[in-house]
Amino acid sequence: MMRQAIDATYDDPARAETLLKRALELEPDAPDLLNNLAAVYSYQRREAEANTIIHAVLRSTPTTSLPATNEAKLLLPAGKIDQAQELVQPLLKQQRYHISEFGALAAAQIEVCLARKEKEARAHGMKSLQGVDPESVYLEVYYDRCMGAESCPGCRLN
Repeated sequence: MMRQAIDATYDDPARAETLLKRALELEPDAPDLLNNLAAVYSYQRREAEANTIIHAVLRSTPTTSLPATNEAKLLLPAGKIDQAQELVQPLLKQQRYHISEFGALAAAQIEVCLARKEKEARAHGMKSLQGVDPESVYLEVYYDRCMGAESCPGCRLN
């Protein structure tokens, strides 16, 4: 159900929400399901609901990378760049990641670099993400943001 929900998130978020809620009936506290539900809510511009889930998952599973990266991204618009970096920093020490964790971590790190206007670090994050997951949805999102903000060396998509 989660795979189907992930596939439906952008094209049919209502279907993705239904699938995730059904999956949560089977596993009510599953952090991966909750994180994906938060993403679906965010995609539907239901930010308050998404943020509530993100905060709850981070409190219940503070060492899990996805809630920490989501929380970090919530701090940035409020100008809390150092706090966001503090959430992300321990995750950078992991030796292995699931591809979705790496994508979320790279996205959070790129967000921090955008907030700090760190062009070289941002470019490194884009190159790393492209090397690990050339099909990542984050690449197009951040390519547009990097190029819109200012030139971003190394961010060109193949």
